Amino acid sequence: MRILTIVPLLLGGALALLGCGPKGKVIEVSSTVGASGYDVECRRLASQQRLDTLQGRYRPRAVTVRDWRGHTVTELREAELVDALAKGEMKRAVLYARAGLGKSRLATALRGQLCDGLPVWEVAAQEVARTGGAGNPIVNLLRARKGADFDGKTRKPGIFALVMLDALDEVEPSARARVTAALDDLIERVPGTAFLLLARPGVLAKDYGLRDLDAHLTMQPLRCAEVESFVTERVPKADDRTLFTAFLHRYGLDTRAGAGEACHYPHLQTFGDVIALAEFHRKALQRDAGVLISRSHVHEALVGARLGKELADLHWNAERALRLIDAMVHRRLDGKASRDLPLDMDLCEAAFASTGAGGLGVQNFPERVCERIFQSALFEPRTGGGFRLAGAGLVDLFLGRWLDQQIDPKALDCKAVLKHASVLQGRDVFVFLLGQPQGMRCIMPLLDDRCGREPKSDQIEALDDGLPTGRAREALVEQMKAGYEATHWKMCTRKSMRSFAETIGSL
Repeated sequence: MRILTIVPLLLGGALALLGCGPKGKVIEVSSTVGASGYDVECRRLASQQRLDTLQGRYRPRAVTVRDWRGHTVTELREAELVDALAKGEMKRAVLYARAGLGKSRLATALRGQLCDGLPVWEVAAQEVARTGGAGNPIVNLLRARKGADFDGKTRKPGIFALVMLDALDEVEPSARARVTAALDDLIERVPGTAFLLLARPGVLAKDYGLRDLDAHLTMQPLRCAEVESFVTERVPKADDRTLFTAFLHRYGLDTRAGAGEACHYPHLQTFGDVIALAEFHRKALQRDAGVLISRSHVHEALVGARLGKELADLHWNAERALRLIDAMVHRRLDGKASRDLPLDMDLCEAAFASTGAGGLGVQNFPERVCERIFQSALFEPRTGGGFRLAGAGLVDLFLGRWLDQQIDPKALDCKAVLKHASVLQGRDVFVFLLGQPQGMRCIMPLLDDRCGREPKSDQIEALDDGLPTGRAREALVEQMKAGYEATHWKMCTRKSMRSFAETIGSL
Protein backbone atom coordinates (compact mmCIF):
# COMPACT_ATOMS: atom_id res chain seq x y z
CA MET A 1 0.00 0.00 0.00
CA ARG A 2 1.19 3.48 -0.80
CA ILE A 3 1.00 6.38 1.62
CA LEU A 4 -0.74 9.54 0.37
CA THR A 5 1.87 12.12 -0.64
CA ILE A 6 1.60 15.49 1.10
CA VAL A 7 2.67 18.58 -0.82
CA PRO A 8 5.86 19.61 0.99
CA LEU A 9 6.00 22.84 2.96
CA LEU A 10 9.61 23.08 4.03
CA LEU A 11 11.32 23.55 0.69
CA GLY A 12 12.46 26.59 -1.24
CA GLY A 13 14.81 27.93 -3.84
CA ALA A 14 17.91 27.14 -1.82
CA LEU A 15 16.90 23.49 -1.43
CA ALA A 16 17.08 23.12 -5.19
CA LEU A 17 20.85 23.41 -4.84
CA LEU A 18 21.04 20.30 -2.62
CA GLY A 19 23.19 17.65 -4.23
CA CYS A 20 24.84 20.07 -6.64
CA GLY A 21 27.56 21.33 -4.31
CA PRO A 22 30.39 19.44 -2.64
CA LYS A 23 29.49 16.63 -0.22
CA GLY A 24 28.73 17.96 3.25
CA LYS A 25 27.85 21.55 2.24
CA VAL A 26 25.16 22.95 4.56
CA ILE A 27 22.03 24.14 2.78
CA GLU A 28 19.62 26.58 4.41
CA VAL A 29 15.99 25.64 3.87
CA SER A 30 13.52 28.19 2.54
CA SER A 31 9.76 28.07 2.78
CA THR A 32 6.60 30.10 2.59
CA VAL A 33 4.87 30.63 5.90
CA GLY A 34 1.47 31.55 4.49
CA ALA A 35 -1.50 29.50 3.41
CA SER A 36 -0.54 26.74 0.99
CA GLY A 37 -1.69 23.45 -0.42
CA TYR A 38 0.27 21.84 2.39
CA ASP A 39 -1.67 23.84 5.01
CA VAL A 40 -5.00 22.82 3.50
CA GLU A 41 -4.00 19.16 3.33
CA CYS A 42 -2.61 19.27 6.86
CA ARG A 43 -5.84 20.70 8.26
CA ARG A 44 -7.81 17.99 6.47
CA LEU A 45 -5.55 15.22 7.78
CA ALA A 46 -5.55 16.54 11.34
CA SER A 47 -9.33 16.96 11.36
CA GLN A 48 -9.91 13.49 9.92
CA GLN A 49 -7.51 11.94 12.40
CA ARG A 50 -9.26 13.54 15.38
CA LEU A 51 -12.66 12.46 14.06
CA ASP A 52 -11.57 8.88 13.35
CA THR A 53 -10.09 8.56 16.85
CA LEU A 54 -13.14 10.12 18.52
CA GLN A 55 -15.55 7.82 16.68
CA GLY A 56 -13.47 4.69 17.24
CA ARG A 57 -12.53 4.14 13.58
CA TYR A 58 -8.89 4.48 14.56
CA ARG A 59 -7.28 3.12 17.69
CA PRO A 60 -3.85 4.54 18.60
CA ARG A 61 -1.08 1.96 18.40
CA ALA A 62 1.97 1.32 20.55
CA VAL A 63 5.37 0.44 19.13
CA THR A 64 8.12 -1.67 20.66
CA VAL A 65 11.49 0.04 21.05
CA ARG A 66 14.26 -2.35 20.08
CA ASP A 67 16.79 0.35 20.87
CA TRP A 68 16.78 4.13 21.07
CA ARG A 69 20.02 5.92 21.64
CA GLY A 70 20.12 7.53 25.08
CA HIS A 71 16.84 5.96 26.25
CA THR A 72 15.93 2.82 28.16
CA VAL A 73 12.21 2.54 27.34
CA THR A 74 10.95 -0.67 25.72
CA GLU A 75 7.64 0.65 24.38
CA LEU A 76 6.15 3.91 23.19
CA ARG A 77 2.48 4.76 23.03
CA GLU A 78 1.51 6.52 19.83
CA ALA A 79 1.24 9.89 21.59
CA GLU A 80 4.77 9.40 22.98
CA LEU A 81 6.10 8.55 19.52
CA VAL A 82 4.51 11.70 18.11
CA ASP A 83 6.11 13.74 20.90
CA ALA A 84 9.56 12.19 20.29
CA LEU A 85 9.34 12.95 16.56
CA ALA A 86 8.05 16.47 17.14
CA LYS A 87 10.95 17.27 19.47
CA GLY A 88 13.55 15.88 17.09
CA GLU A 89 14.62 13.15 19.53
CA MET A 90 14.75 10.66 16.66
CA LYS A 91 16.96 11.83 13.82
CA ARG A 92 17.44 8.53 11.97
CA ALA A 93 14.69 6.05 12.83
CA VAL A 94 13.21 2.91 11.29
CA LEU A 95 9.77 1.49 12.01
CA TYR A 96 9.43 -2.16 10.98
CA ALA A 97 6.05 -3.81 10.53
CA ARG A 98 4.83 -6.90 8.76
CA ALA A 99 1.98 -6.70 6.26
CA GLY A 100 -1.50 -6.34 7.73
CA LEU A 101 -0.55 -4.58 10.98
CA GLY A 102 -1.66 -1.13 9.83
CA LYS A 103 1.74 0.43 9.10
CA SER A 104 0.37 2.74 6.42
CA ARG A 105 -2.56 3.75 8.62
CA LEU A 106 -0.16 4.55 11.46
CA ALA A 107 1.89 6.69 9.10
CA THR A 108 -1.24 8.64 8.14
CA ALA A 109 -2.07 9.09 11.82
CA LEU A 110 1.43 10.38 12.56
CA ARG A 111 1.16 12.88 9.72
CA GLY A 112 -2.19 14.11 10.96
CA GLN A 113 -0.80 14.70 14.44
CA LEU A 114 2.55 16.18 13.37
CA CYS A 115 2.01 18.27 10.27
CA ASP A 116 0.66 21.42 11.92
CA GLY A 117 3.75 21.99 14.06
CA LEU A 118 6.34 19.95 12.19
CA PRO A 119 6.85 20.12 8.42
CA VAL A 120 6.55 16.59 7.05
CA TRP A 121 7.86 15.49 3.67
CA GLU A 122 6.12 12.29 2.66
CA VAL A 123 7.69 10.25 -0.13
CA ALA A 124 7.46 6.69 -1.43
CA ALA A 125 10.73 4.82 -1.82
CA GLN A 126 9.81 3.60 -5.30
CA GLU A 127 9.34 7.19 -6.45
CA VAL A 128 12.77 8.08 -5.12
CA ALA A 129 14.31 5.07 -6.88
CA ARG A 130 12.72 6.12 -10.20
CA THR A 131 13.60 9.81 -9.96
CA GLY A 132 16.53 10.79 -12.18
CA GLY A 133 18.69 13.87 -12.68
CA ALA A 134 21.86 15.05 -11.07
CA GLY A 135 22.04 15.44 -7.32
CA ASN A 136 19.83 14.04 -4.60
CA PRO A 137 16.79 12.11 -5.96
CA ILE A 138 14.63 13.00 -2.92
CA VAL A 139 15.29 16.68 -3.57
CA ASN A 140 14.61 16.26 -7.27
CA LEU A 141 11.32 14.59 -6.47
CA LEU A 142 10.24 17.30 -4.04
CA ARG A 143 11.36 20.08 -6.36
CA ALA A 144 9.07 18.69 -9.04
CA ARG A 145 6.12 18.91 -6.65
CA LYS A 146 6.68 22.28 -5.02
CA GLY A 147 4.50 24.36 -7.35
CA ALA A 148 3.86 27.87 -6.02
CA ASP A 149 4.16 27.01 -2.35
CA PHE A 150 7.65 28.39 -1.84
CA ASP A 151 8.65 32.02 -1.89
CA GLY A 152 12.30 31.84 -0.88
CA LYS A 153 11.86 33.31 2.61
CA THR A 154 14.69 31.86 4.68
CA ARG A 155 13.86 30.07 7.87
CA LYS A 156 16.39 29.87 10.67
CA PRO A 157 18.90 27.02 10.35
CA GLY A 158 18.07 24.16 12.70
CA ILE A 159 14.28 24.26 12.23
CA PHE A 160 13.31 20.61 12.47
CA ALA A 161 11.57 18.77 9.65
CA LEU A 162 10.79 15.12 8.98
CA VAL A 163 11.06 12.94 5.88
CA MET A 164 8.77 9.91 6.12
CA LEU A 165 9.80 7.30 3.57
CA ASP A 166 7.57 4.29 2.96
CA ALA A 167 8.00 0.84 1.40
CA LEU A 168 11.74 0.58 0.79
CA ASP A 169 11.19 -3.19 0.89
CA GLU A 170 9.14 -2.93 -2.33
CA VAL A 171 12.05 -1.40 -4.24
CA GLU A 172 14.20 -3.70 -6.40
CA PRO A 173 17.10 -4.72 -4.08
CA SER A 174 19.76 -3.37 -6.45
CA ALA A 175 18.14 0.09 -6.32
CA ARG A 176 17.78 0.35 -2.54
CA ALA A 177 21.30 1.69 -2.01
CA ARG A 178 20.37 4.75 -4.09
CA VAL A 179 17.43 5.46 -1.78
CA THR A 180 19.33 4.97 1.47
CA ALA A 181 22.24 7.08 0.17
CA ALA A 182 19.77 9.86 -0.63
CA LEU A 183 18.44 9.74 2.94
CA ASP A 184 21.94 9.89 4.41
CA ASP A 185 22.86 12.76 2.09
CA LEU A 186 19.70 14.72 2.88
CA ILE A 187 20.06 14.55 6.66
CA GLU A 188 23.71 15.66 6.47
CA ARG A 189 23.11 18.60 4.14
CA VAL A 190 19.91 20.09 5.60
CA PRO A 191 20.34 21.07 9.27
CA GLY A 192 17.57 19.81 11.53
CA THR A 193 16.16 17.30 9.05
CA ALA A 194 15.38 13.76 10.23
CA PHE A 195 13.86 10.71 8.63
CA LEU A 196 11.53 7.88 9.61
CA LEU A 197 11.71 4.80 7.38
CA LEU A 198 8.64 2.56 7.37
CA ALA A 199 9.19 -0.92 5.94
CA ARG A 200 8.90 -4.65 6.40
CA PRO A 201 11.74 -6.14 8.48
CA GLY A 202 15.08 -6.23 6.67
CA VAL A 203 16.25 -9.59 5.31
CA LEU A 204 18.90 -9.07 2.62
CA ALA A 205 20.86 -6.43 4.53
CA LYS A 206 20.82 -5.25 8.13
CA ASP A 207 18.57 -2.19 8.30
CA TYR A 208 18.65 -1.99 4.48
CA GLY A 209 22.20 -0.65 4.70
CA LEU A 210 21.26 2.51 6.59
CA ARG A 211 23.97 3.75 8.92
CA ASP A 212 24.05 5.50 12.28
CA LEU A 213 20.43 4.75 13.11
CA ASP A 214 19.49 6.04 16.54
CA ALA A 215 16.09 4.36 16.91
CA HIS A 216 14.74 0.94 15.90
CA LEU A 217 10.97 0.57 16.35
CA THR A 218 8.69 -2.38 15.66
CA MET A 219 4.94 -2.73 15.34
CA GLN A 220 4.12 -5.84 17.35
CA PRO A 221 1.19 -8.22 16.74
CA LEU A 222 -2.23 -6.98 17.77
CA ARG A 223 -2.94 -7.41 21.43
CA CYS A 224 -5.83 -9.52 22.68
CA ALA A 225 -8.07 -6.54 23.37
CA GLU A 226 -7.36 -5.12 19.89
CA VAL A 227 -8.24 -8.44 18.24
CA GLU A 228 -11.43 -8.81 20.23
CA SER A 229 -12.49 -5.27 19.41
CA PHE A 230 -11.79 -5.79 15.71
CA VAL A 231 -13.69 -9.09 15.65
CA THR A 232 -16.71 -7.25 17.08
CA GLU A 233 -16.31 -4.60 14.39
CA ARG A 234 -15.82 -7.12 11.58
CA VAL A 235 -18.57 -9.52 12.71
CA PRO A 236 -21.13 -7.15 14.25
CA LYS A 237 -24.06 -9.59 14.68
CA ALA A 238 -23.87 -11.40 18.01
CA ASP A 239 -25.11 -14.75 16.63
CA ASP A 240 -22.58 -14.67 13.78
CA ARG A 241 -19.83 -13.75 16.21
CA THR A 242 -20.75 -16.67 18.47
CA LEU A 243 -20.39 -19.05 15.53
CA PHE A 244 -17.11 -17.46 14.47
CA THR A 245 -15.55 -17.60 17.92
CA ALA A 246 -16.67 -21.25 18.25
CA PHE A 247 -14.98 -21.94 14.91
CA LEU A 248 -11.75 -20.33 16.13
CA HIS A 249 -11.87 -22.38 19.32
CA ARG A 250 -12.55 -25.66 17.54
CA TYR A 251 -9.47 -25.33 15.36
CA GLY A 252 -7.12 -24.03 18.03
CA LEU A 253 -6.97 -20.50 16.61
CA ASP A 254 -7.95 -18.75 19.83
CA THR A 255 -4.96 -19.82 21.90
CA ARG A 256 -3.31 -16.95 23.76
CA ALA A 257 0.29 -16.10 24.53
CA GLY A 258 1.50 -13.71 27.19
CA ALA A 259 -0.65 -12.03 29.81
CA GLY A 260 -2.09 -8.63 30.65
CA GLU A 261 -0.99 -5.86 28.29
CA ALA A 262 1.36 -8.31 26.54
CA CYS A 263 -1.40 -10.79 25.69
CA HIS A 264 -1.71 -11.69 21.99
CA TYR A 265 -3.15 -14.44 19.79
CA PRO A 266 -0.41 -16.19 17.76
CA HIS A 267 -2.94 -17.07 15.02
CA LEU A 268 -4.59 -13.64 15.02
CA GLN A 269 -1.66 -11.27 14.82
CA THR A 270 -2.97 -8.76 12.28
CA PHE A 271 -6.17 -7.21 11.00
CA GLY A 272 -5.61 -9.28 7.87
CA ASP A 273 -5.63 -12.53 9.89
CA VAL A 274 -9.07 -11.74 11.32
CA ILE A 275 -10.44 -10.72 7.92
CA ALA A 276 -9.10 -13.85 6.20
CA LEU A 277 -10.47 -16.27 8.80
CA ALA A 278 -13.84 -14.53 9.00
CA GLU A 279 -14.15 -14.84 5.21
CA PHE A 280 -13.08 -18.50 5.24
CA HIS A 281 -15.67 -19.22 7.92
CA ARG A 282 -18.39 -17.37 5.99
CA LYS A 283 -17.72 -19.40 2.84
CA ALA A 284 -17.54 -22.68 4.75
CA LEU A 285 -21.03 -22.08 6.20
CA GLN A 286 -22.63 -21.73 2.77
CA ARG A 287 -24.69 -24.69 1.64
CA ASP A 288 -22.75 -26.95 -0.73
CA ALA A 289 -19.78 -24.62 -0.53
CA GLY A 290 -17.42 -27.53 -1.14
CA VAL A 291 -15.01 -26.19 1.49
CA LEU A 292 -13.35 -28.98 3.41
CA ILE A 293 -12.80 -28.01 7.02
CA SER A 294 -10.12 -29.82 8.97
CA ARG A 295 -7.42 -28.37 11.17
CA SER A 296 -5.00 -28.62 8.24
CA HIS A 297 -7.34 -26.81 5.86
CA VAL A 298 -8.07 -23.96 8.26
CA HIS A 299 -4.45 -23.39 9.24
CA GLU A 300 -3.36 -23.58 5.61
CA ALA A 301 -6.00 -20.98 4.75
CA LEU A 302 -4.48 -18.63 7.34
CA VAL A 303 -0.93 -19.29 6.11
CA GLY A 304 -2.09 -18.71 2.54
CA ALA A 305 -3.74 -15.41 3.46
CA ARG A 306 -0.56 -14.20 5.16
CA LEU A 307 1.60 -15.17 2.19
CA GLY A 308 -0.89 -13.72 -0.27
CA LYS A 309 -0.74 -10.37 1.49
CA GLU A 310 3.04 -10.33 1.36
CA LEU A 311 3.31 -11.38 -2.29
CA ALA A 312 0.37 -9.54 -3.85
CA ASP A 313 2.41 -6.85 -5.59
CA LEU A 314 4.77 -9.51 -7.01
CA HIS A 315 1.74 -11.30 -8.52
CA TRP A 316 2.76 -14.60 -6.97
CA ASN A 317 -0.03 -16.60 -5.35
CA ALA A 318 -0.14 -18.19 -1.93
CA GLU A 319 -0.37 -21.77 -3.20
CA ARG A 320 2.99 -21.41 -4.95
CA ALA A 321 4.45 -19.90 -1.80
CA LEU A 322 3.19 -22.84 0.28
CA ARG A 323 4.83 -25.26 -2.13
CA LEU A 324 8.05 -23.26 -1.92
CA ILE A 325 8.12 -23.58 1.88
CA ASP A 326 7.37 -27.29 1.48
CA ALA A 327 10.35 -27.55 -0.90
CA MET A 328 12.61 -25.80 1.64
CA VAL A 329 11.48 -28.17 4.40
CA HIS A 330 11.99 -31.15 2.10
CA ARG A 331 15.55 -30.07 1.29
CA ARG A 332 16.36 -29.35 4.92
CA LEU A 333 15.04 -32.67 6.25
CA ASP A 334 16.48 -34.78 3.42
CA GLY A 335 14.35 -37.77 4.40
CA LYS A 336 15.01 -37.56 8.15
CA ALA A 337 12.24 -36.05 10.24
CA SER A 338 13.28 -33.38 12.73
CA ARG A 339 11.71 -30.39 14.43
CA ASP A 340 14.88 -28.38 13.91
CA LEU A 341 14.31 -26.50 10.63
CA PRO A 342 16.89 -23.75 10.05
CA LEU A 343 16.14 -22.00 6.75
CA ASP A 344 17.89 -19.24 4.83
CA MET A 345 17.94 -17.33 1.55
CA ASP A 346 20.30 -19.73 -0.22
CA LEU A 347 18.09 -22.69 0.64
CA CYS A 348 14.99 -20.78 -0.44
CA GLU A 349 16.43 -19.78 -3.81
CA ALA A 350 17.61 -23.35 -4.45
CA ALA A 351 14.14 -24.64 -3.57
CA PHE A 352 12.60 -21.99 -5.84
CA ALA A 353 14.61 -23.32 -8.78
CA SER A 354 13.41 -26.86 -8.05
CA THR A 355 9.72 -25.86 -8.12
CA GLY A 356 9.93 -24.71 -11.73
CA ALA A 357 7.95 -21.56 -10.92
CA GLY A 358 8.33 -18.67 -13.31
CA GLY A 359 9.41 -15.14 -12.45
CA LEU A 360 7.02 -13.16 -14.66
CA GLY A 361 9.94 -11.19 -16.08
CA VAL A 362 10.70 -9.48 -12.74
CA GLN A 363 14.39 -8.85 -12.06
CA ASN A 364 15.88 -11.05 -9.31
CA PHE A 365 12.46 -12.61 -8.84
CA PRO A 366 13.44 -15.66 -6.69
CA GLU A 367 15.38 -13.39 -4.33
CA ARG A 368 12.42 -11.03 -3.97
CA VAL A 369 9.91 -13.84 -3.36
CA CYS A 370 12.16 -15.46 -0.76
CA GLU A 371 12.71 -12.12 0.96
CA ARG A 372 8.96 -11.54 1.25
CA ILE A 373 8.35 -15.01 2.61
CA PHE A 374 10.94 -14.51 5.36
CA GLN A 375 9.46 -11.07 6.11
CA SER A 376 6.07 -12.65 6.80
CA ALA A 377 4.67 -13.56 10.19
CA LEU A 378 5.44 -17.21 9.41
CA PHE A 379 9.13 -16.72 10.19
CA GLU A 380 11.38 -15.22 12.82
CA PRO A 381 15.15 -14.61 12.88
CA ARG A 382 17.22 -17.50 14.16
CA THR A 383 20.10 -17.03 16.58
CA GLY A 384 23.27 -17.36 14.56
CA GLY A 385 21.64 -16.31 11.30
CA GLY A 386 18.89 -17.44 8.99
CA PHE A 387 15.27 -18.01 9.94
CA ARG A 388 12.95 -20.53 11.50
CA LEU A 389 9.20 -21.10 11.49
CA ALA A 390 7.59 -18.86 14.10
CA GLY A 391 6.12 -21.21 16.66
CA ALA A 392 5.52 -24.89 17.27
CA GLY A 393 2.16 -24.79 15.49
CA LEU A 394 3.72 -23.87 12.15
CA VAL A 395 6.44 -26.49 12.60
CA ASP A 396 3.72 -29.10 13.22
CA LEU A 397 1.76 -28.01 10.14
CA PHE A 398 4.68 -28.18 7.75
CA LEU A 399 5.90 -31.47 9.26
CA GLY A 400 2.40 -32.85 8.66
CA ARG A 401 2.56 -31.68 5.05
CA TRP A 402 6.06 -33.16 4.67
CA LEU A 403 4.93 -36.54 6.04
CA ASP A 404 2.01 -36.55 3.62
CA GLN A 405 4.44 -36.09 0.74
CA GLN A 406 6.34 -39.21 1.85
CA ILE A 407 3.33 -41.35 0.90
CA ASP A 408 3.24 -42.45 -2.72
CA PRO A 409 -0.35 -41.71 -3.83
CA LYS A 410 -0.28 -44.65 -6.28
CA ALA A 411 1.19 -47.32 -4.05
CA LEU A 412 -0.25 -45.81 -0.86
CA ASP A 413 2.66 -47.09 1.21
CA CYS A 414 1.70 -45.87 4.67
CA LYS A 415 4.80 -47.47 6.18
CA ALA A 416 6.84 -44.63 4.70
CA VAL A 417 5.26 -42.37 7.34
CA LEU A 418 5.25 -44.79 10.25
CA LYS A 419 9.04 -44.91 10.35
CA HIS A 420 9.06 -41.25 11.49
CA ALA A 421 7.73 -42.06 14.95
CA SER A 422 9.75 -39.27 16.57
CA VAL A 423 7.58 -36.57 15.01
CA LEU A 424 4.35 -38.58 14.86
CA GLN A 425 4.42 -38.69 18.65
CA GLY A 426 3.58 -35.01 18.57
CA ARG A 427 -0.21 -34.90 18.72
CA ASP A 428 -0.58 -31.88 16.46
CA VAL A 429 1.65 -33.37 13.75
CA PHE A 430 -0.61 -36.44 13.78
CA VAL A 431 -3.73 -34.25 13.65
CA PHE A 432 -2.42 -32.14 10.77
CA LEU A 433 -1.43 -35.28 8.84
CA LEU A 434 -4.98 -36.67 9.15
CA GLY A 435 -6.24 -33.67 7.21
CA GLN A 436 -3.79 -34.15 4.32
CA PRO A 437 -4.80 -35.99 1.10
CA GLN A 438 -2.70 -39.14 1.62
CA GLY A 439 -2.87 -38.96 5.40
CA MET A 440 -6.66 -39.38 5.21
CA ARG A 441 -6.17 -42.56 3.16
CA CYS A 442 -3.77 -43.95 5.78
CA ILE A 443 -6.05 -43.37 8.77
CA MET A 444 -6.21 -47.00 9.88
CA PRO A 445 -2.46 -47.74 9.86
CA LEU A 446 -1.77 -44.36 11.47
CA LEU A 447 -4.30 -44.97 14.20
CA ASP A 448 -3.07 -48.54 14.75
CA ASP A 449 0.47 -47.20 15.15
CA ARG A 450 -0.67 -44.50 17.54
CA CYS A 451 -2.71 -46.95 19.59
CA GLY A 452 0.35 -49.17 19.88
CA ARG A 453 2.54 -46.33 21.13
CA GLU A 454 -0.03 -44.40 23.15
CA PRO A 455 -2.95 -46.72 23.98
CA LYS A 456 -4.26 -44.45 26.75
CA SER A 457 -4.36 -41.24 24.69
CA ASP A 458 -7.67 -39.84 23.44
CA GLN A 459 -7.79 -41.15 19.88
CA ILE A 460 -11.37 -39.92 19.36
CA GLU A 461 -10.39 -36.33 20.06
CA ALA A 462 -7.43 -36.58 17.69
CA LEU A 463 -9.64 -37.97 14.92
CA ASP A 464 -12.28 -35.32 15.57
CA ASP A 465 -9.71 -32.51 15.38
CA GLY A 466 -7.85 -33.85 12.38
CA LEU A 467 -10.44 -35.19 9.94
CA PRO A 468 -12.59 -32.97 7.73
CA THR A 469 -16.17 -32.32 8.79
CA GLY A 470 -19.40 -32.71 6.83
CA ARG A 471 -20.00 -35.23 4.07
CA ALA A 472 -16.28 -35.86 3.67
CA ARG A 473 -16.19 -37.15 7.24
CA GLU A 474 -19.13 -39.47 6.68
CA ALA A 475 -17.41 -41.04 3.66
CA LEU A 476 -14.17 -41.47 5.57
CA VAL A 477 -15.92 -43.15 8.49
CA GLU A 478 -17.60 -45.61 6.16
CA GLN A 479 -14.22 -46.49 4.66
CA MET A 480 -12.73 -46.92 8.12
CA LYS A 481 -15.56 -49.16 9.28
CA ALA A 482 -15.03 -51.38 6.26
CA GLY A 483 -11.32 -51.41 7.04
CA TYR A 484 -11.57 -52.56 10.63
CA GLU A 485 -14.29 -55.09 9.82
CA ALA A 486 -12.11 -56.70 7.14
CA THR A 487 -8.75 -56.49 8.90
CA HIS A 488 -7.34 -57.47 12.27
CA TRP A 489 -6.46 -54.12 13.85
CA LYS A 490 -5.44 -53.50 17.46
CA MET A 491 -8.27 -53.53 19.97
CA CYS A 492 -7.63 -49.86 20.73
CA THR A 493 -7.99 -49.04 17.02
CA ARG A 494 -11.20 -51.01 16.55
CA LYS A 495 -12.73 -49.51 19.67
CA SER A 496 -11.75 -46.00 18.60
CA MET A 497 -13.26 -46.57 15.16
CA ARG A 498 -16.58 -47.76 16.54
CA SER A 499 -16.77 -44.89 19.01
CA PHE A 500 -15.85 -42.32 16.40
CA ALA A 501 -18.46 -43.65 13.94
CA GLU A 502 -21.11 -43.11 16.63
CA THR A 503 -20.26 -39.41 16.82
CA ILE A 504 -21.16 -38.73 13.18
CA GLY A 505 -24.86 -38.39 13.91
CA SER A 506 -24.16 -35.60 16.41
CA LEU A 507 -21.84 -33.58 14.18
